[in-house]
Amino acid sequence: MSQNNLIYALLLTLIFFLLVSPLLPEVKILAFAPLLILIICRSSFLASLWAAFAIGLFCDLLSSFHMGLHILTYLLTVLFIYRYRSQFDHENPINSGIFTVIFSSIFTILFTLLFFTFEKSGHLGKKWFIMDLALMPILDGLYASFWVFYPSLFIQQWEKRLKLFLLNRKRR
Repeated sequence: MSQNNLIYALLLTLIFFLLVSPLLPEVKILAFAPLLILIICRSSFLASLWAAFAIGLFCDLLSSFHMGLHILTYLLTVLFIYRYRSQFDHENPINSGIFTVIFSSIFTILFTLLFFTFEKSGHLGKKWFIMDLALMPILDGLYASFWVFYPSLFIQQWEKRLKLFLLNRKRR
């Protein structure tokens, strides 16, 4: 994936975050997970941590949770998942979607542990297990594959064909 695909992924992620999140607040999709997965697969460990910090800070600024909860969760998730990046082909949208499901599951577990450590309110039940731990990571993976990874590949293929077309046109 080219550097442009990271930019496309960032734009698609921001569009999703700004349009869908306010319209469906009960759906807790990790909007920035696909972008962070691309950064993890393409960048150094330190760059991935900085990206996790920036994304966590952005989410913390827009949330009602304690400041730093998202930062810490994103950083811990990257710390855990970075070593497994070589197991997934980030050029394949299905593999990237599966990697996003794993990322989202780990994020959900860590966020819940940190939430109950700092907030000390609420309870875990069957609904939490089914919705937040089982269903939402799958939705995150589908969102990542169909909203970010496939369109990025489509744009990349379109750019290549456009360049070939323009190159052939200049030769004539």
